[in-house]
Amino acid sequence: MTLSAAQKNETLRQLPAEWADFRGTSYDTNGTPGGTAGSNNAVVSIQMPVDADASTLYWSNAIGSGIDSGSTGCPLLVDGVLIVCAGDMICRVDPVSGEILTKAKMDRASSFSITPPAYANGMVFVGLSDGTIQAFNAETLQSLWIYHDPLEGQPNSPITVCGDYLYTGFWRSEESPANFVCLSITDEDPARTDEEKTACWYWTTPGGYYWAGAYACEDYVLVGTDDGADGSKSMTGSLLMLDAKTGRLLDKWDGLCGDVRSTICYDKATDAFCFTTKGGWFCSVKTGKTSDGWQLRTGSKWTLKLENGTSTAQAMSTSTPVVYNGRAYIGVRGTAQFSEYGGHSLTVVDLASHTIAYRVQTQGYPQTSGILTTAYEKTTGYVYVYFVDNYTPGKLRVLQDKAGQTRADYVTEESGVDTPYVLFTPSGKDAQYAICSPVVDSYGVMYFKNDSAKLMAFGPSVTLEITCQPDKTQYRAGEVFDPAGMQVDLVYANGLRRDVTKYVQWSEDPLTEEDAAIDIRFPYVRYHDQDSEESGRLTNVKTQTPTASVRLTVEPGTVENGRIGMLTWAYDIKTGSLTISGEFENGQKLAVAYYDQNGRMVQVKLLTQAQTLAAVESGARIRLFLLDQDNQPVCRAMTVKR
Repeated sequence: MTLSAAQKNETLRQLPAEWADFRGTSYDTNGTPGGTAGSNNAVVSIQMPVDADASTLYWSNAIGSGIDSGSTGCPLLVDGVLIVCAGDMICRVDPVSGEILTKAKMDRASSFSITPPAYANGMVFVGLSDGTIQAFNAETLQSLWIYHDPLEGQPNSPITVCGDYLYTGFWRSEESPANFVCLSITDEDPARTDEEKTACWYWTTPGGYYWAGAYACEDYVLVGTDDGADGSKSMTGSLLMLDAKTGRLLDKWDGLCGDVRSTICYDKATDAFCFTTKGGWFCSVKTGKTSDGWQLRTGSKWTLKLENGTSTAQAMSTSTPVVYNGRAYIGVRGTAQFSEYGGHSLTVVDLASHTIAYRVQTQGYPQTSGILTTAYEKTTGYVYVYFVDNYTPGKLRVLQDKAGQTRADYVTEESGVDTPYVLFTPSGKDAQYAICSPVVDSYGVMYFKNDSAKLMAFGPSVTLEITCQPDKTQYRAGEVFDPAGMQVDLVYANGLRRDVTKYVQWSEDPLTEEDAAIDIRFPYVRYHDQDSEESGRLTNVKTQTPTASVRLTVEPGTVENGRIGMLTWAYDIKTGSLTISGEFENGQKLAVAYYDQNGRMVQVKLLTQAQTLAAVESGARIRLFLLDQDNQPVCRAMTVKR
C-alpha cells in the first residue's frame, strides 16, 4: 500500500473566529487558537453588560421554525459574521442587523439543533440527523465532505476539533449503542462536494453520547458516556480516556451516577478536569503520564453530590462547568424538569474544600452552560457569570461572585425568591424555553437562540456618533440628502465603538428651507428590562432609537417635489425636467401624462425604473399615475405641474 498526501484545497482560507466552538475557542488569521483554546472553559475578559438599564436587545430574527428538525441552531462567530443552522440550511448572518447574508442547503436537517457547529482551518463542521457530519467552506458555505455513521443517531454532542481531527458522539436511545468517532477534517478530494468520509476510529457505548463534548489534546481524548439505562440513578455512567490517534482505551472512570451529559472542562490553574452528571454529581479528576502511558490519576478523583433543597427528588446537572479562581459554576435541576421556582439553582462549588459554597434559586432549570467574564475583577473584585433559564420566558441571568462569597449579593426578587440578577427577559413572541448557551463577541454583545426559533442579539446600550461629516452639507430646496463621505460609529455603554455607517438610516424626502439638520438613525434596537423604584422590575421597555444629527444649509431652490407611493418626484421649474427616484415595487409602473393648455393629453411616458425626463414643449400640465402589474391604480394620481 502506498500513501500519498491529499491534494490541498486552495479555496480554503484561515479566517478569524471569535467563537469557533461550543465553549469559545478563537482563531486568528494564521489559524492560531486563542480564547478558551480547546479547554472548554468559557472564561473571557470581555466587558459584558451587568445592568439591565444599560443594555438592550438589538434584534431577534426567526431563522428557522419549531423546536425539532426545523429549529434554529446555536451560533458561532466566524469571519465577522454569525454562522448558524436552521432546518436543512446553513446561514451566514449579519451580527449587527440579524439579516441572513448567504445560505446553503445541507445534506439534511439536524435532529433538534441543540449543539453548535465547530470551525477550524477555513471549514465549518455541522452535526446532522442519522449520524451525519458535514463540512462546509466557511466563506462560501459550499459542501466539502460528508460522514454517515453506520449506527446513525442524533448529533447531540458538541464537536471538538484538535489539530487536523474532530471528535464527536451520537445518541440513539437510553439503552441503544452509539458511536463516538474521530474524523480527519482534511478535504481529501477538493473536486468533490460530497466525498464520503471514513472514521479514523470509533468507540461504541450502550446509551451513547448526549451533550457529551470531549476534551482533546495531541495525546488523549476525554469524553463522558450515558449510563445505558432509563432514569438517572444507574451507577453505570463513565468517563473514557481514549488515545487521540488510535482510539485505544487508555483508562476509564466507571461507576458514575447517571448519564454524563456535560462537556469535559479543563481548568489550567488546578490542572484538573471537571464535569457533571445527570445523576446529580459534580466530578473532578486529573491526568498523568506514567510508564504505561497516560492515565487518570486515581488519587485525584472526587465527586460532590449536588443539592436542590429536598431529599425527595434527585438533583441533576447537564451543565458544563465554567471554572475560575478555585470555584466552579453550574446549573442544577430542582424537583422536576419544568417546575417553576422548584429548587433549580446556579450552584457555586468550592474546588479546594470539595463543597458547595452556595446555591441561588432560579425560576427554571439553568440547563445551559455559563460564560464568565473577568473584565471587572480588578476594579470591583467580582467576576460575572451568565446563564439562561430553560423555562419560558428564558431569562438571561448574571451571577456576581468573588472568592470566599457564601451567598448571592446581586439579586432580583421573583415570587418572593431572591434569584440571580435578571439581565434580560425575552418578551412576547421572543419568550420561550432555552437550552442554548450564549456566545459573546469582543463588543460584549451576546448571541443566543431559544425555542421561539429566533436568533437574538443582546448587549450594552448604545449611542450614535458621527465621526466624519458627509462631503456635502449645503443644498438647494428639493434636493435629497447625500451621505457620501459620512462615517457613523455605534458607541457602546462599555466605551467600545463599531463602524455602523452602512446600517444607519435617514429621511429620503426632498429637503426644504426649514431643514437645518437631518437625523441619522440606527434602527437595530428593540427593548430591555428596567429596574424601577416605584414599579419594581419592568420588562419589554422600548429602547430609544440612537440618533445623531448632521447640520445642513438649505437655500431656496427651483425644484418642486413630492411622493407617489414609494417613489419620489422632483420637478425643476427652470429646465422643466422631471426626476423620478426610488424603487418600483411588485411590477408597478408609473404613467407620466402631459397635457396642453386646453387640458388635452398630448403624450404619455411609461416608466418601470427611476430616471429623469426632459421637458416636453407642449406640456402645460403634468400628472402621475402609479399602476400595478394589472394596470390598476395603486393610489390617487398626483399633479406635478398645474
